[in-house]
Amino acid sequence: MDKEKSKKKSPFDVIMSLIMTAVCVVTGIVIIINVTAGQEQTLAVNTAQEAASTVNVSVETAAYSDFSTYTKLFGDIVTDSAPVAIYPDVSGEITSINVKRGDRVEQGDVIAAVDQSRPGYNYQASPVASTVSGEVLSVDAAAGDTVQTTSSIITVLLDEELKIETTVPERYISSLALGNSSTFTVTAWPEKTYSATLSYIAPVVDTDTRTVTIELTIDEEQTGLLEGMFATVSLETERIENVITVPSSAISSDNRGQYVLTVSDGIAAKVYVETGSSDGTRTVITSGLNGGEQVITAGSASENSAVSIVEEN
Repeated sequence: MDKEKSKKKSPFDVIMSLIMTAVCVVTGIVIIINVTAGQEQTLAVNTAQEAASTVNVSVETAAYSDFSTYTKLFGDIVTDSAPVAIYPDVSGEITSINVKRGDRVEQGDVIAAVDQSRPGYNYQASPVASTVSGEVLSVDAAAGDTVQTTSSIITVLLDEELKIETTVPERYISSLALGNSSTFTVTAWPEKTYSATLSYIAPVVDTDTRTVTIELTIDEEQTGLLEGMFATVSLETERIENVITVPSSAISSDNRGQYVLTVSDGIAAKVYVETGSSDGTRTVITSGLNGGEQVITAGSASENSAVSIVEEN
């Protein structure tokens, strides 16, 4: 009987057992929570580190196209012919002038009349006709003047196409070809760009200046252009067909040579290249790229950097 009583737990023992059990449970929960939080924190840190190590870049897909380089020149707008003076067929007194400066005349238009009458003789006034078409540049006589057959009545600026005359340094001769394109501007209309085509190359080089004279035919309507204007010309001096070009800023170099960075499976890779002509903005790639590569054009990537493409040109 005494043994059975000794085996029976007292209320104190029961309470203490419950308390210890609760403590163990709480401790276990706390440990689990801490472990889980640590894992999440580690994952967040790793994710942040991975994001921080990825470089945002812009790329351009290497592709074949035609490439031209241009040279800046200065020239004058000219015509082939000088202004033409219109003379009367007879001597006498001018009875009328039918045009003024700035008027347009056509070949055959009557621009004045001359009375060749002498004392004792009366003649009908003789008409003076323009022998050319164009714009009246100046009126050289007035009604009442006495003129001879060598006296100019008016001067006409012919309706001939304007062109640009300029010179090109000797070193560019091998690159010149009739039909080469160009653009130009004039001081009077700086916001407008005109186009012109190379139409003449002089057969000799000026030994004093080491230049060759060329002429450019203006391609479009010549509104606003006047003979004698000063033109700033951008002339095509080289044209290469079907080549790969990249922005010049995308090319770097090391002790091995020149290279570009390309993107392959999200990693920046060096591709060594050989270069050709450049216009200062773009450069021809003669070997190293086959087309289709994504060339990094902006971003602080280096070889083996993890990259993320944010813009593709």
